[in-house]
Amino acid sequence: MTSQTYPPGLDDGPAPAAEAARAGAALTTVCPRAKLAALMRRLLLIALTAALAASLNGGPAAAQSLGTALLSSPRPGEAVSGIVILTGTAAGPQFLRYELAFGYDVDPTNTWFSIQDPVTTPVEDSALGRWDTTGLTAGLYVVRLRVYTSEREFVDAIVRGVRVSNATTPAAATAPSTPEPEPTPLPVPTATAPLIALPPVPTPRPTAGAGNAAGRTFLDEANLSAEAVRAAFGQGIQLSLLAFGLLGLYLGLRQLVRALLRRWRP
Repeated sequence: MTSQTYPPGLDDGPAPAAEAARAGAALTTVCPRAKLAALMRRLLLIALTAALAASLNGGPAAAQSLGTALLSSPRPGEAVSGIVILTGTAAGPQFLRYELAFGYDVDPTNTWFSIQDPVTTPVEDSALGRWDTTGLTAGLYVVRLRVYTSEREFVDAIVRGVRVSNATTPAAATAPSTPEPEPTPLPVPTATAPLIALPPVPTPRPTAGAGNAAGRTFLDEANLSAEAVRAAFGQGIQLSLLAFGLLGLYLGLRQLVRALLRRWRP
């Protein structure tokens, strides 16, 4: 016994001839569309790749065509000192201004120091500015020429390995000077003031009235001190008696209360 499997939705028997023809036509229509979509995706990917390559390869050339930056002096490895004339070219169809700067040849921070103010006049194969190196420490430096074609676009020309070596002139030798003998100072006579005898100063003698006043003052202070002691002693006795009286009153009341409590108890 043989079994026959039908497609889903056609459980009642095989598909008619017309249904099979429509299914074949749909397949022939879908396949070209899928191939066309895949072809379009490939063309789009190729176009994007070509545009990216053109932008990467033609960016510097386009920027260079808008502005030209060239440093012809000093050259890499050249030794300079004092005032250095920087020569080169800073021009271009869209030239805006150029700036000169220098920095240390090996500088992880990438710090630049301005040599002069920005210049808005283009220069072609001539002096660009003056670099004063008299205050710099001997060593290797880098010089940069930056030509702006707009506020955000610029072209750089960089010269590395410029050696600054400012020679120090030795001080002129001077002959040792012979010390001149110092003159001996002459003694200066000093004036002696004449002695004048002064009369003796009379010593004041104590008078009787003053002695009596001093004696009375001492006695008054002694009497005052004795009276203060007596008053304090009397107050102390009174306070002591008052304290003993209160203590006796307390003890008497205590005994009376105890006696009353014993009497009232059954």
